[in-house]
Amino acid sequence: MSRIIGRVEAEIEEKEFSIKECSVCGWQGTPDDRDICEICSGEIKDGIVKCFHTVPAYILVECDCGKTVCCYGFTSSCVCGADYNWNGEQLASREFWGEETGETAVDIQDGGGF
Repeated sequence: MSRIIGRVEAEIEEKEFSIKECSVCGWQGTPDDRDICEICSGEIKDGIVKCFHTVPAYILVECDCGKTVCCYGFTSSCVCGADYNWNGEQLASREFWGEETGETAVDIQDGGGF
């Protein structure tokens, strides 16, 4: 019997990067020794850009075969062929999937668009 061995909540990571920015035309680039913009001859100043990256939630399941499966999206599969949903519940064998349950071959292959 498979069992949930861990849960990781979604989080947003914030990173800051140093950049150079033209005060006239708004050009942005990586830090270098330029003080004058090559596009408009405006003054280049130091700046910082903040980037936000979402790390999705996932659940770790110990499969019946003993392997660990990271469950996220529509379907996650173990190397042994067992399938799990995003919540760590084991799904029926793929031979029973089809129109009556709403799954399509595309859902299985691409993770259902998640």
